[in-house]
Amino acid sequence: MKPLHEEYARLLQQEPVHMMDGPGGKRYCIHRYEDVAAALKNQHFGAPKTPTNVLRLLRFAGLSALANAAQTGFFAALNPPDHTRIRKVLDPTFAPRHVKTLERQIETIVAQFLDRLEAREEFDLVSEFAAPLPAWVIADVFGFPPDEMDDVRQWTDNLLPMVDAETRGPMALLGSLIAFFRFRGRVLRLVAERKDNPKDDLLSALAGAHHGTGTLTRDEVVGAATLTLTAGHVTTRHLLTNSVHLLLQNPDVLAQAQQDPTGFDKITEEAIRLLSPLQTTGRVTTQDVEVAGRKIPAGSKIRLFLGAANHDPRRFKNPDKFDTERPNPRHLGFGGGIHYCIGIHLARVEVRIALRELFRRFPNLAAVDDGVKWGASRKFPGIATFRVRANG
Repeated sequence: MKPLHEEYARLLQQEPVHMMDGPGGKRYCIHRYEDVAAALKNQHFGAPKTPTNVLRLLRFAGLSALANAAQTGFFAALNPPDHTRIRKVLDPTFAPRHVKTLERQIETIVAQFLDRLEAREEFDLVSEFAAPLPAWVIADVFGFPPDEMDDVRQWTDNLLPMVDAETRGPMALLGSLIAFFRFRGRVLRLVAERKDNPKDDLLSALAGAHHGTGTLTRDEVVGAATLTLTAGHVTTRHLLTNSVHLLLQNPDVLAQAQQDPTGFDKITEEAIRLLSPLQTTGRVTTQDVEVAGRKIPAGSKIRLFLGAANHDPRRFKNPDKFDTERPNPRHLGFGGGIHYCIGIHLARVEVRIALRELFRRFPNLAAVDDGVKWGASRKFPGIATFRVRANG
């Protein structure tokens, strides 16, 4: 496992609220479980808006469409009432009841990928399974035509710099811009088609909210679609890969789950806690607040450390242990409050089905020596390359 637990230990030894320098200036850092959980639910900890200087630079560079989508449609950076209005359009698609109806299709997609790998002695779990799987699933949720699944996979990879600054090298940014305009054009064309021919998919929900009720503007449609596609893909990919990595390191837990597949639900939740797919999230105080006895003035930048909170020994006994039998294992791996991850239910179902079927097909799956290479992102920690042998 990536040694983030050492960083958690150092962080949790500091004052409950302390100042830290960052690219955007000084900010208050909060890392204890009870404080982070309370802040996530506190309406006075608002989402930080897309920086004005970034929007101005995009418009100066002739990228007004991107600036408008980021400013109005990236709902993770919005507060009520705009945040509420956009989430109301998206939420039904990702609600547990609707996700339940997707299980059969997810099983079919998982089977298609595993069929391709069944005759292989060795393969890269990330590039050949964990990365394309959530891209195909979210493409199906959106309602993209089946022959465009690979395009969606490419968009998800190239759009990542939109939500993760640590991946924003010059070439990555160029690829991200190209992907954005291609994705934008395709989404708008399909939304226009769904206006008169709606289906049971997310593109139809967006079409109804734009062309039907006028709830969403065109820029909000594009921004919401971009954020949903990108953020949901990277977190699900890492959650799946991290879960496999943990299970191969804990064969007793794996053996128990292979005897009782319902155990994969507990495995998924503990993997989210142990190595949170989203490590940190930002907030801005909308009025003076008090945390752990320290007053924080209105307008202050806040950094909430979800990963550290999930390792707080005051909340979790032996927090660095992979323990799927924890009592009341409520974690903060997907945030909380009104900004909780919109795709959390879909991610859980995807990973549960993928783990169950992967180890059913390959019961003796094993990691290749030195086959695990971690990515560079600290916000979205995950394995970049994971070579495995099908039969141990």
